[in-house]
This record gives sequence, C-alpha cells and structure tokens, in this order.
Amino acid sequence: MAMQDSSVKVTIKLAGTANVGQILKLIAGEAKASGAVTRIGKAELDKWISNGLSYVAIHDGQVIGHEGANVWPQSRFVELRSAVVNKEYRGRGIGEKLNGRLMLKLHSKYGGWHAIAFVNSAARSRGMLERAGFAATPAGALPESYVRENGNIDYIVRHGYTIFTMIV
Repeated sequence: MAMQDSSVKVTIKLAGTANVGQILKLIAGEAKASGAVTRIGKAELDKWISNGLSYVAIHDGQVIGHEGANVWPQSRFVELRSAVVNKEYRGRGIGEKLNGRLMLKLHSKYGGWHAIAFVNSAARSRGMLERAGFAATPAGALPESYVRENGNIDYIVRHGYTIFTMIV
C-alpha cells in the first residue's frame, strides 16, 4: 500500500554513476510490476548521465524516482525516458518535481526543440505530462526526420504507446 504521508524528505538531483545500479533496479522493478516493456540499459543511462540529462529522487540514501532524456540532434528532439517513481512514494508530486527539473535543463540547453514522451497504457504519467504542457500527438504527425532518426516509431505504435509532444 502506498504511503500517504507527504512529509517524506526527498532530494532531487542530477544522477551520477554511483546511482546507476539503483536506477536500473527501480526501472526493471516498476516495468515488471506494470507490464511495461523497457529497453533501457546501462549504456543508455550512462549517456544520459554524461549529458547531464538524468535526475534522481533520493530518500534515505535510496533512489526512489528517476527521469532521463535522449537527445536526437538531427531532428532537434529530446525524448523523455524512464519517468518512474517507486510505488511506495507515488502521489506526493515526486514525479512532477523530477519532470520539472529535467524540463528546466531542457529549456536551457535545447530551447525551441521538440520534446517527446511515449506513455504505455499502464503509465501514471499522462496527467503529469498534460499539466506540463504536453499534448497527445498521432504518430503520423511526427516529422519524418525524427521518425528516421529514432527508428522505433513502428515498435512504439505496435505496442500501444501514446505519443505526447511539446516545444521545449
């Protein structure tokens, strides 16, 4: 059962290499529990961290939330990935805090680019994305340059993900 006490002290910070193991464990556990398909590995996570595009929520020394982003430079897209909060800590705004910090970084580094997020049917992040200014977008409305550069749009559509976009 999720804890309802919102007074839990949580620190939101840039992820570092020391956080990788806990982040991967959190992502895998939440994906298994929700039935989501995830293809996030250590190499991808290391790239987000080295680019300064990976944030963690820490409570009592443990990673309880994470959000990162891929950069697609040729098509000028940033792709939000791994928006996850441990189920025991949901409902406290931790996901929105993570997203807010990441979006501030994206605004400062990639202003004018498109941001994109793929949400599976089990994800709880739909409302958070809509409150942040994202809108559901049909796959056919994505620029061909992004579809080519990403290479996974058919997979995403086939697995029932909803696509959300906005201008950063």
